[in-house]
Amino acid sequence: GVRTTATKNVALTTRPRGSTISSSSSTVATNGTYSLVMDRKDSSYHHVATFKYNNQTTLYTSGNFDTSLSFTVPRSWFANYPSVTSLPVTVSVQTYNSGGTAIGSPATASFTVNADADMKPVVSTGWAALAAYNTGAVSGFTGYVKNYSKAEATFDSTKIDMTSAVGASIASYSVTCQGETVSESPYRTPTLASTSVSVVCTVTDTRGRTSSETFTLAVTDYSAPGLTGMTVFRCDSLGVADDDGQYFSVKATLTYASVGGQNSCSLKCDVAAAGGSYGAETTMTSGTASIIGTYSADQTFTVRIKALDTIGNTAVWTVTMPTRKWAMKFRPTGNGVAFGKAAETDNLFEVTPDWDVRIGGDLYVNGTIHGGGSPSILDLVYPVGSIYMSVNATSPATLFGGTWEQIADTFLLAAGTTYTAGTTGGSATHYHSTGNHTLTVTEIPSHTHGLKGWRYGHNQKYDNYCASYTQLSDAASSNTPILATGGGGAHNHGNTGSESNLPPYLAVYVWKRTA
Repeated sequence: GVRTTATKNVALTTRPRGSTISSSSSTVATNGTYSLVMDRKDSSYHHVATFKYNNQTTLYTSGNFDTSLSFTVPRSWFANYPSVTSLPVTVSVQTYNSGGTAIGSPATASFTVNADADMKPVVSTGWAALAAYNTGAVSGFTGYVKNYSKAEATFDSTKIDMTSAVGASIASYSVTCQGETVSESPYRTPTLASTSVSVVCTVTDTRGRTSSETFTLAVTDYSAPGLTGMTVFRCDSLGVADDDGQYFSVKATLTYASVGGQNSCSLKCDVAAAGGSYGAETTMTSGTASIIGTYSADQTFTVRIKALDTIGNTAVWTVTMPTRKWAMKFRPTGNGVAFGKAAETDNLFEVTPDWDVRIGGDLYVNGTIHGGGSPSILDLVYPVGSIYMSVNATSPATLFGGTWEQIADTFLLAAGTTYTAGTTGGSATHYHSTGNHTLTVTEIPSHTHGLKGWRYGHNQKYDNYCASYTQLSDAASSNTPILATGGGGAHNHGNTGSESNLPPYLAVYVWKRTA
């Protein structure tokens, strides 16, 4: 038979494809322009774009557009996001035919929207105010005082416009001055340290955006009071100079900072007898001599001039006023004598400090010989090369004059034929403050140890051994080693304790006069 085959033609239907995104802005700021261009597959197609934050919340849906879409990104996109400055946005574009039927799946792209630079708080006059914060020494003063005042800031939120911040709110305030920032109430600067100080006040919103205003403060200079032109001399009751007078003429010129008339300064003087306390104060007038008394002409006094301002700072100057001048003056009790001054102490020989002394025909002025070379009192008692010892740390140069060198951590050794005067030597190694020293082998006297005992030996005959023992003689034992003993401990050279090698001692300060 014959087989026949039938052929059937089948028509295939092709589904239309949607458009694709040709280009999309990658980053755009609010109030900036976003652009999108589509690769349209058919001239009859149109498109609708939907913009979502984080691919979730819809921010904006466009109307129909053909090939391109362009629009200004509004700040309102941030209205529900008060703490962020950028939004990740996904755009989804659906293609439609002329009949309004969706063609294919949406095309997508991503981009970032940033809050523009002016999206922040806007401040107006009076939003921040500064006032002097004065306490302590300048309590009650107005204005700023250098090295004493601080500035304190207050803020008025009603004068801060948050419209441009779009949903953000005020998060904090801060004050910056002299390199320090204060971000918590009270908003006080550090102490103002110059006469012109800049203070920056800042408001920060929940996005971290800030607005600031800089204030320049005029700070009143201040310095502690001072004294110039001090003069004090003995006088009579009328102020006429008199070495025998029982009054003092006291004068000084006062300087101080008025701080705009808020600071005042007093000028006073008082007097103390030698070794005594100061008496009542006398108020003085700057630049004018005050006559104070009465004070014995045969007694030494200290006159003190003192300035004290309202802030509490002082300037003090003192001078010692000697007695009247006498060639020689005995104490009324007859138990003391003075030369060049009045005798003020019993059982004491006194010489006024401004007199020089002549010994053996030679004049001594401040320790310098003006004459034939006879020794001064210092040279008689402590000539050059003398040793001075004391448990007091005060140098003899302070007590007597001359030039001295201190000798420390060294014993003094009596000179003789073995050790001549002025030679030095020895070592502190064995006498270190840590106390002990371990003797080395070379420091131990040479010696031997004897041994008493038996020596073991054997004789060999043929293949047999015969043991023998021989008693050591004294000579043999001296050459036979023995086991070591001793602990190698330290040999005590310490400065304390019953085992110290040092004799009882007293540590003193020692100086040698060199000139």
